[in-house]
Amino acid sequence: MKNLAILFVLFYSGLCSAQMPTQIAGIKLNVDINEYGDYIKPQTTLPIRFMEYLDEVELKSFEGFKSGYLAYGNCAHPGKLVRIKLKYKDSSKKFFEKLFKEYKSQLGKPDEWLGDSFHIVTAWKWSFSEGDNQVDLFLQHNLSDTDQKIGTAMKLTMNNLIEAEHKCFSEKYPDFRKVDNNIEQSEPDGWEGLVPR
Repeated sequence: MKNLAILFVLFYSGLCSAQMPTQIAGIKLNVDINEYGDYIKPQTTLPIRFMEYLDEVELKSFEGFKSGYLAYGNCAHPGKLVRIKLKYKDSSKKFFEKLFKEYKSQLGKPDEWLGDSFHIVTAWKWSFSEGDNQVDLFLQHNLSDTDQKIGTAMKLTMNNLIEAEHKCFSEKYPDFRKVDNNIEQSEPDGWEGLVPR
């Protein structure tokens, strides 16, 4: 009977999803950016291209992390932290494998594989939902793709907050980046200007 109870606890805990993560290294989503004044480089703040409803600021290097960025809203909830992107100091594959085991231990199996078939870029995604909040977590290791950061990086995003910022911005600036479909598009005269040389 005792063994049956243990099996039930193990089975039940396997069915329960992990608690939705909202913070890492003392930085928490849905908190005002001013709470992290000691962590950031304020002079690096810029709006995110094509997501002008968000501002992004660079983080100072701190224990365990080489670099990172914090993104926060500037419309619906100005200053509210919506995304954390961090690059770990240790860029080795061995570190990534140990870290991935810890992620799985704390958060359960990932929901989606986003890496390439050759495993040059290893990328996993977890998705969480709790009430109105939706959080996506990405963990990535890149061996040699120079189009992306080499090493191990993570990204934690609260999607519902980003959607609120986007909606607010769209309502305030309905013509921002509006494309004029009435402009006539013509074929180029030749290929010379379209191909590098």
